[in-house]
Amino acid sequence: MSTDPARDPVQYARAAAEAIRTLGHHLAGERLDVGQVYDLLGELALLTSRIPQILTAVEASLTTAVDAGSLVAVDETGQRHDPTSTRTAISAHLATTGDAARALTDALDDAHEHTAHLARRSA
Repeated sequence: MSTDPARDPVQYARAAAEAIRTLGHHLAGERLDVGQVYDLLGELALLTSRIPQILTAVEASLTTAVDAGSLVAVDETGQRHDPTSTRTAISAHLATTGDAARALTDALDDAHEHTAHLARRSA
């Protein structure tokens, strides 16, 4: 893990989340032209297509830490346990999330493709 705050992955994720929030606020009540819709859908598809790679890296980090004996699982009573089953559960959730991101990317790609067939009506 980098100690350089400029290279902190959490800061990058926080900035990405803030950018999406800002985009949502900007779009509220905004009327986009078809070219903007097309471009926006393409960019959103690109964004979601990158999520599975990030999830794979997160899962690999957890697996490495568990395999190295660097982590313990702590239950609600404060008892410490082998973290393997917790890591397995997290990995399953990350895999499901990756599948959902791929499905979202596919749906955005489809919408993007259909948008390519739209044009502004001539006056």
